[in-house]
Amino acid sequence: QESLARISAAAGRSYFYVPTVTSGDGLVSTNLEHLEVLRMISSCLIARAHLALAEGRVKEAWEDVRTIGLWARHCLRGVYLMERLVGLALAGQATKLAWRVLEHTPTDADLDAQLALELLLRYRAKLKRKNTNRRARLLNG
Repeated sequence: QESLARISAAAGRSYFYVPTVTSGDGLVSTNLEHLEVLRMISSCLIARAHLALAEGRVKEAWEDVRTIGLWARHCLRGVYLMERLVGLALAGQATKLAWRVLEHTPTDADLDAQLALELLLRYRAKLKRKNTNRRARLLNG
């Protein structure tokens, strides 16, 4: 639990840095092991969110959704294609988990389901807008 709490706190930072190394002959290399670690972390957060839902702790489950979404955002800002693909996978997991949390949210819960739905729709709209902008750039040259 303590490790996941530290990971959640780190996800809230404004940037995520992975160093790249350029050799003398112009080749660029980097270590992308962090992506596999992020996928494992995501699986742990999903499991913890399911446990929280089973125990009726909706707010804690929503925090795990938020953490996965933040890590997805960090990956989507990455330089490498593989980072962006993992970011999309994490965003998909966060979206799927968010719907589960919303399904289990009782009407008298502390978490306002309407607010959660608005956040989810805004998050999905941002991804859609990003993809539309990317397509437009590809088509325009």
